[in-house]
Amino acid sequence: MKLNKINRSIGEDLRKQSWWMGHLFSNTLLKQLNTDARMLSATHQFSEAATGASHAKLIDSTIRGDHTYWLSEPCSKQNVESNQTQQNISIAMLSLKNTFQSYFPILLNNFEGHYSHYPAGSFYKKHMDNTRASNNRVFSVITYFNKDWHEGDGGELVLYSPEDGHLMIEIKPKFGVTVIFFSADFPHEVKATLPDRYSLTGWFTHK
Repeated sequence: MKLNKINRSIGEDLRKQSWWMGHLFSNTLLKQLNTDARMLSATHQFSEAATGASHAKLIDSTIRGDHTYWLSEPCSKQNVESNQTQQNISIAMLSLKNTFQSYFPILLNNFEGHYSHYPAGSFYKKHMDNTRASNNRVFSVITYFNKDWHEGDGGELVLYSPEDGHLMIEIKPKFGVTVIFFSADFPHEVKATLPDRYSLTGWFTHK
């Protein structure tokens, strides 16, 4: 499979440093995400996010205060008929999945994810997406579609070094920025946000 410049950059950076940041999706899709997520939030279709394993879910706003809307099963008939934006997500993520599998000998499932909404003042304390192989998440993918994000608005994604736990990088949740990293490698947190903060957040899991 022939990969474009961005896909090659993703593969090479993941090989070298286990994470990548850049602009992956078109402005058209980003605007669709923004409209879709905000409409779903305005019609109260988001739920408070929980922590812990599936058998012991806990809602605790002192740990995380975001709300989530889980996307339909990727590429399902229902998804095609009910929401073209979410179908466009599935198509874009299929291309990303092909990139991963071109660089790494891992058999992956399709993307599973949700819209995340962090209301003003909310945060998510330091955590791992896959601690000690507690789940089958391989790649974490986060895309932001917050327009007019300003310095001092907060809501940064903070990645910590897998080696020594020191702060490695703070990523502002600006419109169009995508972050990808190995789920089992990086402790990370979301700092408290001042305005409402939205993202598409999800994972590719191994079969």
